[in-house]
Amino acid sequence: MRLAHDSNQPNFTRNPRQITPELKRKIAFVLEREAPDEVVLAAMGNEYNSIALLQHPEPFDFETPFGPEARLLGAAPIPYSAIRRFVEDRAQINVGLFIDTFAETFGGPIRVLPPPPPNPSEAHIRAYPGSFSERVSEHGVSPAPLRLKIWRLYVNVLRQLAEAAGPGRVAVADLPVTIFDDNGFLAEEYWHSDPTHGNAAYGHEVYRHLLARHGITLADARTREVAED
Repeated sequence: MRLAHDSNQPNFTRNPRQITPELKRKIAFVLEREAPDEVVLAAMGNEYNSIALLQHPEPFDFETPFGPEARLLGAAPIPYSAIRRFVEDRAQINVGLFIDTFAETFGGPIRVLPPPPPNPSEAHIRAYPGSFSERVSEHGVSPAPLRLKIWRLYVNVLRQLAEAAGPGRVAVADLPVTIFDDNGFLAEEYWHSDPTHGNAAYGHEVYRHLLARHGITLADARTREVAED
């Protein structure tokens, strides 16, 4: 089910921001019709890019509990608790609403797919800015180490939202180690012609990894698809 498809727009109501009743009905209908063993939810994800991608007028940095990380010289320090609350608030009213809706509608296991880790190359992002084109030209690209910190924080917040929605049943899917470079960024062979997505090879690798959790190969999956058709 493509949540971003025109037929499913708008996804949200305003004041208060919620999944629309019509989309909730569609989600329930598809889940009942397909009766899946497990749901993989890939929703939103650009919340962290809207915070991290563009260079802030006043450069900032923060320390995280996620391991050794580079510090940005000359950047104003922001408390980790403050930036975490900001990311939590953005995630809760976006991907959090989808996590809650699927958890309420589907009683089986749900795996929330995080967005790809950031592309480390400012030159690539400037060459392929996608929907951020005007803003990249105006503001520039924030340092790669900061973007990686915010991505790691965002994934950690996703885990918190998933656990709250369905303890032991809803969880964030681990990405395959093969899509990361040595520094934790998106490996170059998986870069796409925009700053926020992975390419087709990335999708193929993530799909292979998700299937492997259940002992299914890509060849098995294709055979099953043909048989069902």
